[in-house]
Amino acid sequence: GHQPRILIWEVQSRTLINELKGHKYGVLALLFSPNMKYIVSLGFQHDGYLNVWNWKTGAKVACNKITTKVHTLAFSRNGSFFVTAGLRHVKFWYFDPNGNLPKKPAGQSIQNSAQVLDGRSGILGDLRENNFVDAVCCQKSDHTYFVTSNGLLCMFTEARLMDKWVDLKVKGALSIAVSEQYIVCACTNGIVRLFEPVTLKYIGTLPKPHPLGVDLTLQTGTTYNGSGDPNEIYPDTVSVKLDAETGKLSCIYSDHSFFIWDIKDIKKIGKYRSFLYHCDTIWGVEMIPSRNSTATTTSFPENTFVTYSADSTIRFWNFDNNPISAGGNEPGSSNIKRNIYSKECIKIVYVDPDGTYKSGAVVAAKNDENVEAGIRTLRISPDGKFMASGDRGGNLRVHDLDTFKEITYQEAHDAEILTIEFTNGSLPDSPYLIATASRDRILHVFDIKNNFRLIQTLDDHSSSITAIKFTNDGGRLISCGADKSIIFRSRQNNGGFPCYVTYHNISGRSTVFDMDIDITNKYISTVSGERRLNVFHIDTGKNVRSYKSDTPEEVNAQEGSLIKISLDPGGVHAVTGGSDKSIRLFDFSNGNILGKVLGHSELITGVKFTPDCERVISTSADGCIFVWKVSDELVTKM
Repeated sequence: GHQPRILIWEVQSRTLINELKGHKYGVLALLFSPNMKYIVSLGFQHDGYLNVWNWKTGAKVACNKITTKVHTLAFSRNGSFFVTAGLRHVKFWYFDPNGNLPKKPAGQSIQNSAQVLDGRSGILGDLRENNFVDAVCCQKSDHTYFVTSNGLLCMFTEARLMDKWVDLKVKGALSIAVSEQYIVCACTNGIVRLFEPVTLKYIGTLPKPHPLGVDLTLQTGTTYNGSGDPNEIYPDTVSVKLDAETGKLSCIYSDHSFFIWDIKDIKKIGKYRSFLYHCDTIWGVEMIPSRNSTATTTSFPENTFVTYSADSTIRFWNFDNNPISAGGNEPGSSNIKRNIYSKECIKIVYVDPDGTYKSGAVVAAKNDENVEAGIRTLRISPDGKFMASGDRGGNLRVHDLDTFKEITYQEAHDAEILTIEFTNGSLPDSPYLIATASRDRILHVFDIKNNFRLIQTLDDHSSSITAIKFTNDGGRLISCGADKSIIFRSRQNNGGFPCYVTYHNISGRSTVFDMDIDITNKYISTVSGERRLNVFHIDTGKNVRSYKSDTPEEVNAQEGSLIKISLDPGGVHAVTGGSDKSIRLFDFSNGNILGKVLGHSELITGVKFTPDCERVISTSADGCIFVWKVSDELVTKM
């Protein structure tokens, strides 16, 4: 961003000890020098500066201009030089033999201005047209190793000469690590190759991770049993780090999965740990109904929740250590089990395999023209039987949660579906309906019992509809949108089919982003661009309470909007998420802010209490899921 800063923290005390300002557009890479006297920072291509800082004083002591696109930095073992690598670029930058900056030449000013950093280009020979994407200096010799975007491993001597190179026989390389025993090259399609230092003799290749688009929760045993399909696509290996003492190799893949391999015995390479995550924006979170409220979700353990993402996957998570039943008497129990790749992720549903492939592979993503991929909204029916999702193309899908089979697919809208809601069909005299609303300003109502037939279309909003809610018995349908309005509708019968008629319309001063109904079904809470939490009486549509979201120290800040809200199952507290990346906990009775936390790096897209009220789950556009512990005192009140 504009005027980026480098922040230096004391780890043990968790305090900020210095702040470095000198780049204009962004910082691409940072390194401490081996003697811990300096920090070297590399700016983005349009920034163009390579800076050396005395991080204790905050002074910029040396710099130079780099005009080409550079990808990485690497220091030599004694700090006498470091290298930069990029597009047709390998350059060595020199310090003195002790790792200190050389004294300023006689021609340079001795004032406070930074001296010019001395750099010399590597001699590339026939490889001068290559794009060098990563570099590492050997800690036991004077060799420096590079990998290129077209899959070459190169070795340079201290004299800046390319000594030798080998073809990795891959589409591309992305990262490199080195120890006394191994050179590790991270490549496309899940490939990681090992070579001997200095000789560059080939040693072996690591097992591949999981393929993209495969439900790993169906696998048994300790390793993935491939389908034998030669066209299986694997995520690219984007980064590797090697711990030479323990023999553990950490790999991060392009689908955001994280594997730790044990390579101590090269003949018995095995997976030590692995973790699976979403690889794109997470658009929200939903809780699976508890066992106490429905008999159809017994295959899910308590406190299971679902997240949905722009990576076209729906993932079921459970962080409790309770064993998951595998008995045959429970519906769907054979589909829900801990898997070999992730203890927390207990089920993955791939809604759009093509979108998943493109979001999980770096090379393919560069040519991605499928802008309609991704799950934008999702809802679980109150009885736990159905899972409805809407994508960016306006398509509605409904899955049976016992079998995970898609039971209906409808091209419902002309733009992305922003919200979905169910009625509680298990209640007497309650219709079993599903409603969808979209950026196209249209709200559709479908009859589940009548093969998901469309029974009503409402077009009374003049802009995107951001949220819809049914009361528990389906007697009321409430919607809000970017047109700043909240529309209250009541159910009537029309030829044997339920239909909804407006009985109250509220027009506000800013976009209403989200709503939630309390446990009594008397009140509905909304959050909007005004940074307020408003409470309305459902029967009358009148505003009965309004709470400010600002803590005393934030009154003059006025940054961001409240965009998500969730009430706890007891109706005592409300948790909100904002575009300012913060999560706030309100006392629902008086509007007091009981707490505010920060952690996500992008806007909050979803917040939910777990059924036991002990935790809050939050999701964000940064692709992360946070699980927050609620204090025991507050849990007791809930």
